[in-house]
Amino acid sequence: MIYEIYIATCTTRSVLLRKNYRPLHVDGSSQSSWEIFCRKRQKITEGSIAPHFVEDGIHFYYIRRGGLLFVATSVKDVCATTVIEFLSRLYYMAKDFCGIVTEESVKANSLLLHEILCDVMDFGYVQIVSSEKVKPYVTSEAITMGSCASDPEELVTRLFGIESHRAPATAAHRPAVRTSLDQGGQKNEIFVDLIERLTVVTDAKGNIGRMQVQGTINVKNFLLGHPKVKVALNEDLQISSRDQVKGFGSSALLDRCNFHQCVDLSEFDTSRIISFLPPPGEFSAMVYSLNEVGLNLPLRVTFFTRDIPNSRDVNVIMSVYCNILGTIGLLMLSSHFVFRLQYPVYHST
Repeated sequence: MIYEIYIATCTTRSVLLRKNYRPLHVDGSSQSSWEIFCRKRQKITEGSIAPHFVEDGIHFYYIRRGGLLFVATSVKDVCATTVIEFLSRLYYMAKDFCGIVTEESVKANSLLLHEILCDVMDFGYVQIVSSEKVKPYVTSEAITMGSCASDPEELVTRLFGIESHRAPATAAHRPAVRTSLDQGGQKNEIFVDLIERLTVVTDAKGNIGRMQVQGTINVKNFLLGHPKVKVALNEDLQISSRDQVKGFGSSALLDRCNFHQCVDLSEFDTSRIISFLPPPGEFSAMVYSLNEVGLNLPLRVTFFTRDIPNSRDVNVIMSVYCNILGTIGLLMLSSHFVFRLQYPVYHST
C-alpha cells in the first residue's frame, strides 16, 4: 500500500500537492518524509538517484515529468514497477483532466487533482487508473492554462528554418476529459502526433558507431461518443526477425513494435491498418524502435580544432549540417497516413 503522494517542483522542491492516505511516522527523526527525500537528493547527484530507494526506513518511489516530481512513499516494500507505473498513469490522468501539467496548472487545479487522488486510491490501495473510469466521480471543473512554444523548439525553428505545423495552444493544451454533463461547446477533434527520438554515437570523423530510433504514435482524443478510428500505415512496413539482415531496401524495417490495448490488429498483417475505439484523453497507439540501421541522418556534426597563436589554448569549432530530407523510421512516412473515422449509426424507433 501507498502512504503518501507528493507533487512538487524539481528546482525549488516546493510541494504543490500532498495527499496522505495513512499516518506515516518516522522513528527517531523530527523530519517529515518530504524533508528526508530532499536530503537524499542533496547528498547524491540527481542523475544517480534510482527511482526507488530506501531512506530512514521509508521506501520512496518517484518519476520526473515536465519539470515536476511525482513521489510516493511507503513503509512496506511494495513492487517498485507497480508504484512507478501508477505514478506515470497519474501524470497522464492529470494531463487528461487539466490539459497541461505544469507548476501553474497544478496550483490552479489543486482541488481537481486532490479529488482525483481521493478517487483513484482507497486507504493506500490503487482502485482506478483510467481517466474514463474516474470521470463519473469527478465534479470539479478544470481551469485551463495558456502555453507557448518552448525555447528549444523556437531555437530549432530559427536555426534550420523548419516550418512547424502544430495545433493551436488552446487545442493542444485543453483538457481532453470534460467533467461537465454539458459538452455542447466541445469540438469534435482528434490529434495524432508522430514523435521520434534519435540517438547516435559517432567517432571524430563522423562515422556512425551506434544508432537507435525510438518512435511513438500519440493520439489525443476530443471526439464525442465512441467512433471507430482507422490508421493506415505504409504497406511496405516490415517488422524484422532475429535472422533478417537490416539496413537494405527502401522500406521501413522496425525491430520492435508494441500497440495499445485498445488497438485492433486484425488488418495489420495484411494491409498495415490499425483500428481502435480511442478512449478519452491521450495515449500511445503504437510504440516502435530501430537499432543500428543504415538510414540517412537528419543532421551531421563535425568538429575542428584551430590553434591560437602565442597561446596554449585551441579553438574548437563545431559545424552542424542539416539534411532534413533523410529518412528516419516512420517520420518521412507521416504524409502517407490515412485516417478514417467510423461513427455508430443510431436509428430512432
